[in-house]
Amino acid sequence: MQITSSGGLTNHTDQTISGTVTDAVGVGKTVFLYDNDSPTALGTATVGTGGNWTATVVLSEDGPHSIVAKDTDGSGNTGASSALSFVLDATKPVPVMQNAIFDPTTDLKTLYGTSEANSSVSVYDSGNLIGTITAAADGTWSLQANVSGSTVHSYTETATDLAGNVGSSAGVTLYTPAAHNSLQGGSGNDVLIGRPNDTLKGGSGSDTFVFNPGFGKETISDFVAAGSTHDIIELHQLGLINFGQVNAAQVGNDVVITVDPQDTIKLVGVHLGDLTASDFHFT
Repeated sequence: MQITSSGGLTNHTDQTISGTVTDAVGVGKTVFLYDNDSPTALGTATVGTGGNWTATVVLSEDGPHSIVAKDTDGSGNTGASSALSFVLDATKPVPVMQNAIFDPTTDLKTLYGTSEANSSVSVYDSGNLIGTITAAADGTWSLQANVSGSTVHSYTETATDLAGNVGSSAGVTLYTPAAHNSLQGGSGNDVLIGRPNDTLKGGSGSDTFVFNPGFGKETISDFVAAGSTHDIIELHQLGLINFGQVNAAQVGNDVVITVDPQDTIKLVGVHLGDLTASDFHFT
């Protein structure tokens, strides 16, 4: 008995597998298909003219699969095919732009993000494609882009992985090279990159507020502290490495986080006791 289908990398959970039975009286017999040494048959097929058979099986888990076909002849002898090995990847990548590192002497900014390892990532600014890059083996990617003026840039991403799955970012990334702006997210999991004296509002979803060196005096108007769905404050290259180093104080109805006299973040309507380490990310 043998399987004639080919293996490899696939994104199809439904797999059509075919093969042949060499038993001369095999027509009408049942072939049983097994996956990854499971004792339970994944599917069956009926042998047709010429010993050919075809079956469609449904796989439920990503990862490596090894399909073996077995049948029993009239004398009680059981035969098994060689294994058909392939890898199933039916999960869509979820790309995200996480930060924009700016150089005040040029309009070129380096945009950073993550996606599935080795996936092709296309970055859009307000729907306009600005570049396509390949994520590294650890899933990180970076792209240089021309970002100028006081316009609020709204970035989204799509990614195609090696199996052909196509995924989109779960929200937008908002950034402006200018100061004194209002950035407002939407219903997705958004990333808002603060510049001096911005007012940031994430909207619904689990939002991330990113602050780079020299971010100024920022206000987050709708920060949601730890819970099943909560926001995150990401402090990038600011010399802080854990929650215990965060200088946060209750000031009236708000919490004020002080990095230095020039760089503070006001969380409007937040109680200090509600903040936990899970609300912060240090890079």
